[in-house]
Amino acid sequence: MDDGMHTGLCLNWDALNRFMPMHILFDNDWRIRRFGRTMAKLGMMGSHNGQYFLDVFDVLRPRRFIQNTEILDEHGGKVTARMKVGPGGKLKGFAYVLPSNRGILLNFSLGAGMVSAVESEGLIANDFSPTDASVDLLYLIEVQQALLGEARKSTMKMHTDRRSALVKADTDVLTGLSNRRGMDAFVDRIMARKTFVPFAFMMIDLDFFKAVNDTLGHAAGDAVLCEVAARLTNLTRRGDLVARTGGDEFNLILPEFSDGAAALELSNRIIADLKRDITFENEICTIGASIGTTIVSQKSDMAVVSSTVDKALYESKEAGRGTATLV
Repeated sequence: MDDGMHTGLCLNWDALNRFMPMHILFDNDWRIRRFGRTMAKLGMMGSHNGQYFLDVFDVLRPRRFIQNTEILDEHGGKVTARMKVGPGGKLKGFAYVLPSNRGILLNFSLGAGMVSAVESEGLIANDFSPTDASVDLLYLIEVQQALLGEARKSTMKMHTDRRSALVKADTDVLTGLSNRRGMDAFVDRIMARKTFVPFAFMMIDLDFFKAVNDTLGHAAGDAVLCEVAARLTNLTRRGDLVARTGGDEFNLILPEFSDGAAALELSNRIIADLKRDITFENEICTIGASIGTTIVSQKSDMAVVSSTVDKALYESKEAGRGTATLV
């Protein structure tokens, strides 16, 4: 100092690590003696101790860096480097020759590479000097990530709620089958294909269902409807649509089904299966089914198709119920 007084300042290892967590301490020959905790997070290991600076780092600035102290004086102690093995980001630092030939102290900062290093190496605020401006940026990043996380959660919830609402709108609450809206959407998708795929369309009306409701109550009627839904599902293929479109009315849409005789055979199997007794609270519920069936072999107006199949169903009812009519 100018007044001739000498002041000695000695920082212990913990203090140095706290104030300069990205420092590296070299001996006078630029061999690594020790390094800060954040440098360890960035890839430096105990095996680096004793190695030369240029064996561990590629120096980007100064361009013609050599391991002596004169180069530091020429460039004001500024050093830009990149670890040869590690995250790969640039490190900007300032090197200082310690008094009495006690070595060289180099303190790095992440600079513009801080964001990627934080994400890839999991750095937190304590990994930076308390006065490092990067800490403020880190807080902003953490806030941004938190906000983005909440935004993603809200977006996912919105999409989930929307999908759930659409599913509910297309689903019969009692049986879990598609309702008429769901069936219409299913048919629309078939009709919208560039190459039309024929499908079978069956309209099923339960026989004697009103008697179950009148004698055993609506709870029994609901149980019967759920059992019918289960039996129809078991009799159809994956990819077929089973829909409940009215109180005791069910519809089947069977894609890639073009054989009228096979459709009629399936209709009769359904009739036989639905005749089997359904038990509700130790009471036997006996029902049957009448069916109208057709094969839709080309793009058609479904209102016309439905009207035609409805007439076929009426013929089955008029024929004494428990029968199927193919049109």
